[in-house]
Amino acid sequence: MRLAVVGTSSLDALQDSVERTFGQLQYSDHPPRREKVNPNAKVFPKEHAIYGPQNPAFGEEQLGKYREVIPLLETRSLKVQFAAPPLDDPVLQKSRPHRVLSHLLGHESPGSLHQVLNDMGYLTSLTSGASIDTSDFSLFGLSLSLTPKGMKEKDRVLDLVFQWVALIKKTALEQPDLISKYHDELRQIAVTNFKFRENGDPVDFCSSAAEALFDSTAKPHELLSTGSTYDDYDPEVAAAFLERFRPENCMITVIDSGLKRDDSEDWQVEPLYG
Repeated sequence: MRLAVVGTSSLDALQDSVERTFGQLQYSDHPPRREKVNPNAKVFPKEHAIYGPQNPAFGEEQLGKYREVIPLLETRSLKVQFAAPPLDDPVLQKSRPHRVLSHLLGHESPGSLHQVLNDMGYLTSLTSGASIDTSDFSLFGLSLSLTPKGMKEKDRVLDLVFQWVALIKKTALEQPDLISKYHDELRQIAVTNFKFRENGDPVDFCSSAAEALFDSTAKPHELLSTGSTYDDYDPEVAAAFLERFRPENCMITVIDSGLKRDDSEDWQVEPLYG
């Protein structure tokens, strides 16, 4: 358990309040669940550390799948999600390569995937990054909202997505200095945003501060800026993270209100939605 308190009272008064309220809680000598590591992990020690590699949330039965969903509301989207290590893994936390990779995957500059699909009239929006991040794993990838024209050409869109991913992987492996420049730009932006950020919701700040206390390597003066500072770009860690970006390690989900359900037994109906 970690506790952070924000208030207008003096530090002595806040400390007294915390001691009176939480002072009777028993102290445990057992290590926190978050400090568990996977002894068989090759690069990322926290991946599958809590529930074990024999019980992955997304294993061979879940990955390498193509799913189609008929929503209740009119919507058209394509999601490509890769199984990846948790983003709070200590190896990832040092250099945070997922930030620059997400930045490049979702970039809107000329020649980017976004620009190509947009010029073809296939795309309305594109986002990239971690859609799910837990203590054992994360799902990292792209989510594309498509036009009716784009949904009709979803196979072409999917082909361009994997070409874009392959290009970024190739560039990261062959030109790490170039990716390092983008990494440094994002790091400088993060530092500047932290330096000049306005006061936000104290509830959100308190929650993020308590979360930061779980990082046993962080120094007290680093807790406030823990999400805005990170080390130099590490090409080896980035390469290990990019290695997960493979078709057999991803789930492809097509959500299309224009899909027609056939008589095959492959379709399932969610009981909550009918």
